[in-house]
Amino acid sequence: MHRLSQATLALVVSLTAVAALAVPIWYWDGGLIEIEATQFVRQYLDNRSVLQKVFDPHGNDLGTYQARELSYFVDYLDARVFEALMVADRRLFVPASALAASALTLVVSFVAIWRFPAAARLPAALLLLVYVTNYVHVVTMGMLYRSSKPLLAPVLLATVFYLLGILRPPLAGSATARSGRGAALVVFVLFSIMSLLDRQGFFYACAGSGALAIHLALFGGRRDVLAGGAAAVGVVVLYNLVLGPLLVEGINRYSPSFAYQRLPWQNLFLDPRMVLHAGALVCQSVATLMGGAPPWMLGLAVSAGAIGMLFRRRVAIVLAGVVVALGQIVLVALMIARHPPIYHYYDHRVWYYPLPFQALLVALLIAATGRFVPAWRGARTAGLSILLAALAAGNIAHWDDYRRAQLRSHWFPEVYGQNIALKASFADGRPRPLLSPEFGAFFEFWRSRAPALRGRAQQAQDGQP
Repeated sequence: MHRLSQATLALVVSLTAVAALAVPIWYWDGGLIEIEATQFVRQYLDNRSVLQKVFDPHGNDLGTYQARELSYFVDYLDARVFEALMVADRRLFVPASALAASALTLVVSFVAIWRFPAAARLPAALLLLVYVTNYVHVVTMGMLYRSSKPLLAPVLLATVFYLLGILRPPLAGSATARSGRGAALVVFVLFSIMSLLDRQGFFYACAGSGALAIHLALFGGRRDVLAGGAAAVGVVVLYNLVLGPLLVEGINRYSPSFAYQRLPWQNLFLDPRMVLHAGALVCQSVATLMGGAPPWMLGLAVSAGAIGMLFRRRVAIVLAGVVVALGQIVLVALMIARHPPIYHYYDHRVWYYPLPFQALLVALLIAATGRFVPAWRGARTAGLSILLAALAAGNIAHWDDYRRAQLRSHWFPEVYGQNIALKASFADGRPRPLLSPEFGAFFEFWRSRAPALRGRAQQAQDGQP
């Protein structure tokens, strides 16, 4: 009976996570569109060929080159879906890629969770619910911007679950792990996809290859898996330096600029606050994920957990956690050096940029739940489940607080206000005077392409109600 109730609760939580896919649409009243995206959508819908649109980093990335043409192709598909909705007079600003990324996140996680022993499924499903209800997920998935980081999240989840599945033997009572045949190819594909989606994904691919090398040296890991990861990194470097620029030059007749890829290393070494800022952002990302708890409280909880692990002689797990934290701090420090608003603008701290790290952290926590919770007593497992449910509730309770904080920052107030004006303009065909040049041009673009909007605009011009 107890096992049946646990299975029922796990199913209910899983269905709740599925329902949470609609939250960004509801919370943002059909979604938001970012300022830059008003330009990108129009570019992707011009008369050039698909290849010319995809291999145009200067147009798609505002003059920079980051070797993420895979994400540009998905952005192009987003623009096409948006066009179909506008022509059908369905004003939905939530991008199709965000819905796909959320759905993939759930599918990948469910496949992993339902392979766990029954005792671990409820807390693992609750961890997934914590992830999809945290504000970073809600605001990122609710805004039409870029597909790179939202799609990177499910790829990271799949990579973590797959690697841990093939590098460790299955537990008793769980599904049999894969034999590993073709594992090198799978790792190569996963690492390549995450690298071609986003530069942050390339960092994780490099870090993952390093972790596989350490695992091989210390624990006798698999050489073929390491070879697959290292090969992916090598191929992406070759694409970044040689193949990508050749394709851009051959298709669009210009050479991309590598200026954005030259990081200002002097800022990292001359300003010690950069690392402190990065550490603060990592802590804030975790706090936003975990119910909006104060960072000091999370610090105490993590310290207590680490001490408990050390007493149980699980030094390797503690060291792995330290390595993950330090690696993320290094990554965030590099990101701040390249794009300071990530730290200095509060609205950037809780949108878009932290999402891949949160996905990585949740994947590791779900995997740890499947590994250790089955050995716990029932009361301990119940306590963990109650805590995770409270964290998910805390996430929901803090949505309005985070939104108000974003509205007091630098970038989000304009985005939010312009979206309200744009939606009102689309609704009655009357362009609001408050529309900025970017949003005004976006309105005019769709007035010329969407029949229903054009009709409303004509009625408004003729003075008809």
